[in-house]
Amino acid sequence: MMLSDLLYRLRALVRRKAVEDEMDEELRFHFERQVEKYVTAGVARAEAVRRARMEFGGVESVKEQCREARGVSMIETTVQDVRYAVRTLRKSPAFSVIAAVTLALGIGANTAIFSVIEAVMLRALPYKDPGRLVRFEGDAREGSGVESGIDNSILYTDFEAWKSQSRAFEDLAVYYRPGGYNRVTLTGTQPETAQGGFVSANFFPVMGVFPIAGRWFSSDEENKRERVVVLSHSLWMRRFGGSPNEIGKMLEMDGVAARVIGVMPASFQFPSRDTQFWMPLTTNRNWGEIVPFDPNHSRGYWARWQVVGRLKGGVTVFQTQSEVNTINQRLERDAPDRNRLRNIRLLSLRKELSDNTPGHLRAFRGSLLRHADRMRQCH
Repeated sequence: MMLSDLLYRLRALVRRKAVEDEMDEELRFHFERQVEKYVTAGVARAEAVRRARMEFGGVESVKEQCREARGVSMIETTVQDVRYAVRTLRKSPAFSVIAAVTLALGIGANTAIFSVIEAVMLRALPYKDPGRLVRFEGDAREGSGVESGIDNSILYTDFEAWKSQSRAFEDLAVYYRPGGYNRVTLTGTQPETAQGGFVSANFFPVMGVFPIAGRWFSSDEENKRERVVVLSHSLWMRRFGGSPNEIGKMLEMDGVAARVIGVMPASFQFPSRDTQFWMPLTTNRNWGEIVPFDPNHSRGYWARWQVVGRLKGGVTVFQTQSEVNTINQRLERDAPDRNRLRNIRLLSLRKELSDNTPGHLRAFRGSLLRHADRMRQCH
């Protein structure tokens, strides 16, 4: 039954004129039969024709009902619309090009927007309980002398105060803000420049991410300023071909050897997407062999500290913000410092990533509008 119905619909589309002629012939047959019935019943022929027309209604209306019964009415309408569109576009080539480009841009925009939403909102962050991770950020105090390029860097002494006095966090970690001072040259057969993350030893436990090979560094290695390094997955693949046998080997960084002790998952890209390795913050080349490690040394320039924390279960960002504000007020009173940030905000890592999305979309939308303006000018 289904096959015969399908074949009938295909015939109605492919041999449309023949099917329409058959339908006209069938309608005439039924109309004449009805007229004959009235005539046989003693009705004058002219009256019989009038009554039959009233019963049948408009011929075109009946035909349309038959077409809908065949199930091809919508397809025929679509074909007609397409033919009309093609004729219209053929008459105006410039408009055709603009329409095609606009359609392509629209499809591309939708794809790009979904990609951003999927990456930021739908795909899970590669951290344990990411909703409990927060980052500290602040505003530079006016007239403090803190350079604009590092206006949201944290005083190390403030980090120590939050870590020791706060009851809302499971733990707090500190890392050196991403930038040019974190770049090193990897020497060897294929020299390259790579950006690193110089972090405290508890950074990885706070983030809740484990190495896929080897281990992360310890507080002893941090305190002893040992040159050990944890590689990103991409750097591991690029320099060592992904071989686990390379754990424990040496990697030359700015001419100084560092021992490879671990590899992080490919999804881990914190504090920036460009981070290719992680080392103890005490081995940052800004200190290294130049000066003894002093986290508060030259606060206005080298103190580029950033802080990330993991909240205890059941604790909200709002509650923690109030606690941090209280600690900061106490620090202002007991240990005033012109380099201290004016305000400290706690930003949920998940929310921060979501809030950054509109900026990317606005930039993308702006490029689309500029392109559309150029097309209108050409037209």
